[in-house]
Amino acid sequence: GALLDVGSHVPITNGLSLAVASEFGAARVWLSPELTLRQIEEVAKDAPVELGVLLIGAQELMVTEHCMLMSQGPCDENCAECPRRKSPHVLKDRKGYEFPVVTDAMGRSHLYNAVRFDAAHVVDELIDAGVLAFMVDTTLMSANEAGKATSRVVRAIEAAKRGTNVAKAEGCTTGHLFRGVQ
Repeated sequence: GALLDVGSHVPITNGLSLAVASEFGAARVWLSPELTLRQIEEVAKDAPVELGVLLIGAQELMVTEHCMLMSQGPCDENCAECPRRKSPHVLKDRKGYEFPVVTDAMGRSHLYNAVRFDAAHVVDELIDAGVLAFMVDTTLMSANEAGKATSRVVRAIEAAKRGTNVAKAEGCTTGHLFRGVQ
């Protein structure tokens, strides 16, 4: 009786891939963060399953099988107990942006965007496009930040029901939602 969700890491980007996910038993598909709003509208037409998108949170840019923490010196290869994992790590680019790096218990490094994703101000357009589920990715948030982000999503959905919007969050990105992947 469990419901099956297909995560956004599986690149569902068109109606055919959505149909295949449905045929395999998916009840909900979290759409790829690479889609634009117009592409979401197109995929949502006659969607056989519920659609969801990330609304606020950290956008994962890359996963590598190589542990980036090994660059700090010798490693005992006991990833689950690695003391280096207890402190935050970033990669800094030439413009000064700091990209968070999280290494998991299996030694894989996950690189996140330096700028938080927030599309709560366009939740009305996403609902109109056919999106029914919204995610707050709290991976890089404190409990306080997670609570504020969740409250923002609830306020955004309530505002959309009233025909208004919440304000655009400063210092955040909407990712590819309006400009697409270049």
